[in-house]
Amino acid sequence: NTSQAHNQPIISEMSQYGLLVFSRSIMFKIMFTLVVSVEPVAKQRARILKTGHSYTPNKTKKYEDLLRSTFLAYAKKNKIKPFDSPLFLSVEFYLPRPKTNKLKKPTSRPDLDNYLKCVMDAGNDILWKDDSFIVEVSCVKRYADYVIPSVVMKVGSAV
Repeated sequence: NTSQAHNQPIISEMSQYGLLVFSRSIMFKIMFTLVVSVEPVAKQRARILKTGHSYTPNKTKKYEDLLRSTFLAYAKKNKIKPFDSPLFLSVEFYLPRPKTNKLKKPTSRPDLDNYLKCVMDAGNDILWKDDSFIVEVSCVKRYADYVIPSVVMKVGSAV
C-alpha cells in the first residue's frame, strides 16, 4: 500500500534540449523530456462480461487517467498542442525490484509492450493527435534501485 502522496505524480521537465538522436537512417530532435514519478502499470486486456459488454480493468483505467491528467497539465503549462507529424518516443520504465528476483534486468511479466500501450494511449489528443503518429519507439524496463519508480519519456520530431 502506498500513501496518497505517493500516488500523485511529480513532474520534472527538461524542454528544448536540441539533442539529436540518430536511429537507423532517420534523425530525430528531442522536443521535450517528461518524468512522471509514479509506479508504472501495464495495460490489462479489456474484460468481457457474460452480457457481451466489455470494460477496461479499474487499475488500467486509473493509471491511464493519472497519466492523461499529468500530460494535460504539462501540455497546458508548456503550451503544447497535440502533434500531428511523425514522432519518435523513448520511454524508460523504472519498476520496483521484486524481493525474489536477483537478476539485473527485469525479465518477468508484465511485458514491456503492455507498459508502453498505457503511455501511448494516454498521450492521445494531448501530446499527439493519435499514437499512429509515433513512427519509432525506444523502450526499456529497468529496476528502480537508485531512483523512485517512474516513467521517463522523450518525445522527438523527425528533423
